[in-house]
Amino acid sequence: MIGRGYSIPKIAEKLFRSQKTIETHRHSLGRKLGVSNRVELARIAIQTGLAPLELEDINASASLTNSQNPRSRLGDDLHAAELVHRIEWACAGVVGLTYARVLCESLSQELGTTGAGILSHETEQNAIRSLALLYRGEWVDGVSFPYVGSPCEQAISKEIHRCDGTFPECFPDIDPDSRFGIKSYLGVGLVDPLTQESIGTLALFLDEATASFDLAAETVLQVCAQRTAAELGRMRLIDSLQRSVESLEQRLATLEQDEAD
Repeated sequence: MIGRGYSIPKIAEKLFRSQKTIETHRHSLGRKLGVSNRVELARIAIQTGLAPLELEDINASASLTNSQNPRSRLGDDLHAAELVHRIEWACAGVVGLTYARVLCESLSQELGTTGAGILSHETEQNAIRSLALLYRGEWVDGVSFPYVGSPCEQAISKEIHRCDGTFPECFPDIDPDSRFGIKSYLGVGLVDPLTQESIGTLALFLDEATASFDLAAETVLQVCAQRTAAELGRMRLIDSLQRSVESLEQRLATLEQDEAD
């Protein structure tokens, strides 16, 4: 539960224990695992797969109504429901970057696309960075491009954006080498359920001029985007906390060195 971002009071509430008892267990875990803070405990939980997200984690802060929740459409689209079931089964029990790669593989396979990607919006650099990007069965690492004028900007601002067979015409300023011959694009904006901040895009790609995405693909992508946003938000939070801890440790080391001098 620490790995899933639960506070001590929330853990105490769910486990029907006092906060003091939960604190005692937390200190015991830290001692046994050789770590001194909740950030490291959370990282261990995530890396070892002990902190999978549950549906309540995904929707806890989103306050989605049935009309807003793409899952509500699965009852009317049995094909999309079956696809979601198989994709979520493939992703069960994996978290973090492993989840990102398994999801991209499953989306591409189940929906028959040329590729799939999870793209993070780096607000400080105003750029898009690939967290996981699968294209024609191969992982493409280190992809980064400006946010402004990109398809990701459109997906984030509109919540969902598609261009069937018109990708080169819709985004002529994008370097042809960077789009890998993509002809069709379907992207859903990712919103951190805790902060409500737009943090990235979950996207599908096709490189056949006559190919297009059906409504099932759109529904599946929107459903999968819920957990993807929660996973990406949590990874960003953990990284931010880790950087804060490292900065604090560096400052303490500097102070100790100054005192020694």
